[in-house]
Amino acid sequence: MTQDKTQEAFASGSVSRAVLRNALPAMAAMLMVMIYNIADTFFIGQTNDDLQVAAVSLATPVFLIFMSLGTLFGIGCPVLRG
Repeated sequence: MTQDKTQEAFASGSVSRAVLRNALPAMAAMLMVMIYNIADTFFIGQTNDDLQVAAVSLATPVFLIFMSLGTLFGIGCPVLRG
């Protein structure tokens, strides 16, 4: 979604609809990352090494936090700039 369309969506339309329109792609991206991490955990689990599985399990939430912060600033900053 371009900056003009995002600003127009928030300026002229319903706020809840505009937020949903911006949030759905971010939620889809996070879902794909979770599926990717589940596949990683499965294949690393085949090694029977508990420490490697624990490392993947601990890194996943940290990665999701970074991804959500990037999405927050990626969607929020262009709207505030307008």
